[in-house]
Amino acid sequence: MFSKIDVKATMIATSVMIVLAIILSFVPWLSVLLLLFATIPGIVLWHKSIPSFGMSALITVIITTLTKSVFALSIVIIIFILSAVIGQLLKERASKERIFYLASFISSLITLVVIMILQSIKMIPLTYQMIKPLESLMKEAQKVSDVSKESMDMLENSIHTLSASFPSFLVLFIIFIVFLNLLITFPMLREFKIATPSFKPLYSWEMNRSFLWIYFVVLLGMMFTTEINTWTSILLNLQVMLQLVMFIQGLSLIHYFAHKKRFPTAVSVIFVILGVIFYPITRLIGMLDLGINLKGFIKK
Repeated sequence: MFSKIDVKATMIATSVMIVLAIILSFVPWLSVLLLLFATIPGIVLWHKSIPSFGMSALITVIITTLTKSVFALSIVIIIFILSAVIGQLLKERASKERIFYLASFISSLITLVVIMILQSIKMIPLTYQMIKPLESLMKEAQKVSDVSKESMDMLENSIHTLSASFPSFLVLFIIFIVFLNLLITFPMLREFKIATPSFKPLYSWEMNRSFLWIYFVVLLGMMFTTEINTWTSILLNLQVMLQLVMFIQGLSLIHYFAHKKRFPTAVSVIFVILGVIFYPITRLIGMLDLGINLKGFIKK
């Protein structure tokens, strides 16, 4: 095993990851920026030698543990797992869409599991505990102001709904980071002679129609919920995620329309930007496309 380790590559990758871990320990807010590039050392190492990757991951995790930063350790573990997943999929010549879907799913799942573990051992507070100070502040504000109780109740319900939807917003953020990571790192990986695929044009993206029926079931379930509980939280998070699916389908239809009409690239981009701005309308268009196949009508 040790004979298969590329010492030079392992030392370089490990050094980069250790520096990254130290930065995360002392400047956590830089994690958003660093995550856009952090998978490069691991992916390159995975392609050169999997034993080298394993050695680098082990050394980095041990040294990161010494920093006593739970946040840095969690991020480093997620980065290495994500690097291994992307690296293996690149070896298998998977499409960029498949890499995106799997990387997003696995990183989201691991992140949520890590958060649940940290909450269970009381390393980080539960979501409802984080909004308690805000609730206390609202009650104090109500005492010294003329705000009606009905208005305060509506605001409080909105805050509870937002806290219940926290996992889905976190997943959306992770998906966005993974998407940017693939856009940025794949051209760089080509410099290391690693073959990387390109995304298919947006107009060729097609979501599974079953998402629409699941969305209808979720909306139906929401109609029979009157208070925030575990069941409502699950439905809210599913609703947010499925709305994203409808939105992407809507953008795909808009781009498809521009493509079929042979609009100039600049006009197509403007159409897509307008689709992003008018998010609710685009989401509705996506629902209609999944339901009655609007792309088929445009094609005819």
